[in-house]
Amino acid sequence: MKLRIMYFAKLRDLAGTSDETVVYGGQTVSDLMGTLMKTHPGLLNAGKIMFAVNEQFVSPSAKLKDGDVVALLPPLNGG
Repeated sequence: MKLRIMYFAKLRDLAGTSDETVVYGGQTVSDLMGTLMKTHPGLLNAGKIMFAVNEQFVSPSAKLKDGDVVALLPPLNGG
């Protein structure tokens, strides 16, 4: 399946890009993160990451489908 990955804030710096399109053979957000961390080792230092698929926050166990847009965000701070 083909996915669009968007990186925000410090994750953009750690990945070295703001977005990319990847061809992915896994099923879940968690599986995708394992793949992305191999491609962008800087993400290993990211700490906690929040995920949104098609503009909806999801858990790492969320299933992905062809054409999804996956956003990776650092935790949101209140204030």
